[in-house]
Amino acid sequence: MFFVCNVLCLKMFVLGTHRFGMAGETNVQGEKVKKLDVIANQLMINMLQSSYTTCVMVSEENETEIVVDADKQVNCLSFVCCYIALFTGV
Repeated sequence: MFFVCNVLCLKMFVLGTHRFGMAGETNVQGEKVKKLDVIANQLMINMLQSSYTTCVMVSEENETEIVVDADKQVNCLSFVCCYIALFTGV
């Protein structure tokens, strides 16, 4: 998870503020989604899928759960991960 946070911070630094606008979508709670939320959510999905430790992921950015392919799971270390990729509200 620490690695995911580092990569996300690097992406934020490299992309700059021009990518922080609205994405034109709404999440499952009816909130407007920012472009940075979409980037952070996709990054979390990619990192957790490639970690071989997660079998299911749940995020407020996705309407349904994300089931990881069986070939990317280790049977003895498969976790369900519920997350908010990037909390930008106060």
